[in-house]
Amino acid sequence: MLPICGTNIPSDTINGFSKSQSNSPFLRLKYQPSHIGVLPPAGQKAKLILTENGTIPSSPPPAQVTNNDEIIKTMDYPTEDYTLVPIYCSIKLEACASCNIEIEYEPPSWHFSEFEIDKISKCDEPNLLDKACFDIEIIEERAEQTIPYLATLSGVSDVYSRTSIWSIPNRRKIKTSGNSALIVVALRNVESNLQLLNYLNALFPMNVVVYGRQY
Repeated sequence: MLPICGTNIPSDTINGFSKSQSNSPFLRLKYQPSHIGVLPPAGQKAKLILTENGTIPSSPPPAQVTNNDEIIKTMDYPTEDYTLVPIYCSIKLEACASCNIEIEYEPPSWHFSEFEIDKISKCDEPNLLDKACFDIEIIEERAEQTIPYLATLSGVSDVYSRTSIWSIPNRRKIKTSGNSALIVVALRNVESNLQLLNYLNALFPMNVVVYGRQY
């Protein structure tokens, strides 16, 4: 079992990095993997769970923020007083050098209609800070770049692919082109949305299958 998030997610950190003390921009912290998950040899499977104890991280209590402009500004550089941002956590999966990874998961279309999928917040809308949100991204980095320096920061694309499970709601598998992938989870207040909470309980554990690369 490989947990994406730790057992305790402090409200003032992202992936273990302090939002109030670090000079790194918010997006850099979001895509900085908190730990590495070493996968088994080709032909075997691993299971990806959300936390070590199987629970869903709870969002911190909402802060009393009255200025909408300030809310939008703090989305890029959160401070310790700003608690409405989603919880972010991640794991970088690594397989053997000659392997590929396939991630199997329960598709959103099994739990939500097209209309409901459009209404689910993917944690990327600063005007919906009080709404439950959830997203998982599977990211492959380019060999000559590193994930923390996103295109919005460095001016060049630094990922080979970046896929949300919501982008194709009926898809059940994502196979990587290389031997590693970054899994990033974002969530906020999911306990307030029973349908979303039920989906998370059905989604995990996710299977990760390791394949030997064919030449």
